Amino acid sequence: MQDIASSGAMSGAPFIFAWVVGQKVAAGVAREKEVGDGNRKYGQVRAATFGSLVDTANARLMKLRNVLADRYGGSSTEDLLNRVFSQPAQEGLSV
Repeated sequence: MQDIASSGAMSGAPFIFAWVVGQKVAAGVAREKEVGDGNRKYGQVRAATFGSLVDTANARLMKLRNVLADRYGGSSTEDLLNRVFSQPAQEGLSV
């Protein structure tokens, strides 16, 4: 972030968001930190674990995986394909 901000390669004053992802975040390490040089803030770094990202993704998808498994778990792939392909196809639209 510091290299990009001080390189002069970008016009204006970009604000950079960066993520550091690992197996764990060490005790005492801030999970969020703003980076700047005294004159201005030019970035923010966030630390997260792989587990927290997966948990967040599952929550945002409203547990879609579980819903789909409950709904279609007893169906074979062939049954699902037959069900999808038996639906009428949409014809092209003329505009």
